[in-house]
Amino acid sequence: MLKLFDKVRAGIEKPSAVPNAVITNRISRLNVSSLKNISPDEAFIVSIQHLQADPLEGRFLLSGRSDGSILLHQIKNISPSLTYQCKRLWKCGKHDKEGHRYSVECIRWFPNDTGLFVSAAFDKRLKIWDTSSMRCVETISYEGKIYNFDLSPAKRSDNCSVAVCCDKGIVSVFDIKSGTNVHTLKHHVGDVLACNWSPLDEHILCTGGADNKVLLWDTRSAKNCLMSLNRSNSIQITISNPCVNNFTAHSGSVNSVKFVKNGLKLISCGTDNVIRLWDTLSGKNELVDYDDFVNHTKRSVHVDISRETTPEFIYVPSGDTVNVYNVATGELVNKLKGHFNSVNCCFYEPFQCELYSGCIDGLIMVWRDESTEVVAF
Repeated sequence: MLKLFDKVRAGIEKPSAVPNAVITNRISRLNVSSLKNISPDEAFIVSIQHLQADPLEGRFLLSGRSDGSILLHQIKNISPSLTYQCKRLWKCGKHDKEGHRYSVECIRWFPNDTGLFVSAAFDKRLKIWDTSSMRCVETISYEGKIYNFDLSPAKRSDNCSVAVCCDKGIVSVFDIKSGTNVHTLKHHVGDVLACNWSPLDEHILCTGGADNKVLLWDTRSAKNCLMSLNRSNSIQITISNPCVNNFTAHSGSVNSVKFVKNGLKLISCGTDNVIRLWDTLSGKNELVDYDDFVNHTKRSVHVDISRETTPEFIYVPSGDTVNVYNVATGELVNKLKGHFNSVNCCFYEPFQCELYSGCIDGLIMVWRDESTEVVAF
């Protein structure tokens, strides 16, 4: 660190390199927090399927559960004490009038508005919620189970599109502003388990399914499908309709896809216990080796990528652990152990440099670097 300060003084490195290095060091030392915890709600009974902190302040954490319930916790410590018990602010269960009836598979805040969030469940319904009243303001019904969805990174919430992954190979794109379904993408065979919008272009969508395929789409194009990723790199993808070929990205179901921050790279995870890094412009498999990864679930697995760090890290549920990899090299940087059963999801909260993970055992664990806690006066 002292050498870095010398480089900044000499003008070799930019001043922004200092906080970047501090954040990177803290992430590499993540461990189970002894100062902050979230009390289990019916622990060891209700599986945590997905969780996400609000994108503007990192103050509130939403979690969706296998019994159809949704919980909201306050995770930001605004008290002077170092120890903090995260408070449960709200719960909506399956017996509530507006609640989901079956497992909540995905729950997300609007990208630039903490006044709204969206949930989807196996009851074939997608719900939009208003946080000022904590009421469901709109319900959209689908013909099949919903495994996952993602919100496009639009600058305005009323221009946001929702990509919804359903069974029977269907991906529906719902426009929030008009309240209508604008696209139905049908090139997958079998259940579609994962999707992610590109942070580089709000019209570019990636999907992964039980047919072992990873497809890239442009929702403005008449043909929609741009590319089917090929793990072997043996054939150039230049035919007029890339979705009719037999290219596969994995030898098992693809249940997680995630764009890297700049949108030029893509991570995919499959039930073949393989993580792959792709170039999104050429569709090339970068052949990066990510060791010691376990993935046998037939549902979506929610991974996350660090922000404002060099290098970038990816957090991946792997059995009863969370593996932390260097995105570019595949190096296993850390292996976070503490859960007693399979981990379904994890979320990196950049404001406090914390990681949250949810598990089948009903626990939400907080991971942070507490080796250099600083008390502010």
